[in-house]
Order: sequence, then structure tokens, then C-alpha cells
Amino acid sequence: MKKLICFPCAGGNAKSFAKLIRGIHCFAICAEYSGHWSRYEEPLYYSMEDCIQYQMQELREKITLQDEIFLLGHSMGALIAFELGKNLLNAGYNVKGLYLLACMPPDEINDTDFNFEDDEEIKLFLKRINQMPESVLNSDFFRENLLPSIRNDFRILKNFISSYSSREAIDCNIVCMCAEQDSLANEMCGWQRYSQKKIKEYYYPGNHFFFHEKENTEKIVELINLEISD
Repeated sequence: MKKLICFPCAGGNAKSFAKLIRGIHCFAICAEYSGHWSRYEEPLYYSMEDCIQYQMQELREKITLQDEIFLLGHSMGALIAFELGKNLLNAGYNVKGLYLLACMPPDEINDTDFNFEDDEEIKLFLKRINQMPESVLNSDFFRENLLPSIRNDFRILKNFISSYSSREAIDCNIVCMCAEQDSLANEMCGWQRYSQKKIKEYYYPGNHFFFHEKENTEKIVELINLEISD
């Protein structure tokens, strides 16, 4: 069976892919990170390695060695998809392709972008990349329920990037998608260094959350369905 597994951005949740997976012609699994949203009461991850091992454990109950696996990740989720893809291949799983959205390769991300002195700087960053409206950022709900996981995700991301030294290239197809007006990742050609195969790049109008736009969603769904059917 063909299965698409999706990983959201820092502070994101499984529902962020609802519109996208609605039109995908295969079985879709949307990851919900521990300590986030519907899993709010569970402990947060300590590190990227912790997150990857946790995902590996969960996926062993949902995928088989005979399945054709496709991984999709947005922003931090793209890094998780890439690292998880390597782990799954090493474990004997049939990883066919990665769909990486709005994320440069780890050696090109500036870890100082995540040097937040306080929570106000985190809120300004989220506002700049259009992750949440200001009304949500200033709410008690955000401060009490969302901010802790976002703060932790950024800490994990900064530590992962600052210590990243691997140059291991994955042996599967990589499709990169990003937006022309994204201040964090408006080009992704550097991923070629991390793939043993020729990567594909696609550019869309919009910002860091370009895949939420209806026209972009339709084009991405069409692209993924075409790729999966090959």
C-alpha cells in the first residue's frame, strides 16, 4: 500500500494538512507531535533525535516493510521528514520520496534566526511569517496552551541546526516546494547535496504557509498524485 506521512511545522498540528490530504490518492497519516494540540498533556520532545525515535516507534504500528512510503514535511517538519526518511531506509522500509515544503537544508539555515531573548520576540517572529493572527498571539489560550510547545520546538530546531554535521545523502526522490515571498526559504536548491538523485523544485506565490492557499493546494495535490502514481 502507498502511504503519505505528513509532519507539521514548529508549533503546528496534524490538522494543518486537512485540505491537502483530502485530494491525495493514497492513505495519509498526519503526525501530531507529543505535547502539541490533541496530545497537549504528553511530554515535549527533548531533542530532534528524541523526536525521530518517537516517530519511528509510532510508525512501526502503522506501516509495513511492503508499503511504499512517502514523507511530507513543512518547515521544521521537512527536517523531521528527511531525518526520519534516512532512519526508515536504514531499517529496511521502502521510502519512495520526500516532499519538503518551505525549508532550506540544515547547513543553510541560520541558527541565529531562533535566538529569542523572550516570548515577545517569538510572537514577533510568528507574526512576521504569518503563522498566526495577532489576535491569537495576544490571547491567554496562546500563552497557556501553544507557546510552551512552540518555544520548545524552536529550542530543538536551534540545537539541531547549530550542531548538524552530517552530509549523508538519502537514496530516494526529493521534491522541494517553496514560496517566492517566504523570508525563511524562498529557494531550496541546496537539498541537491542531500540526495543521491536529481531533486525537483517548484515555486509558488505566497508566504511561509503558501500551501494553505486554495490554488496552491490544488497544484500541490495534483503534483503529489502524479508523483505517487509513477
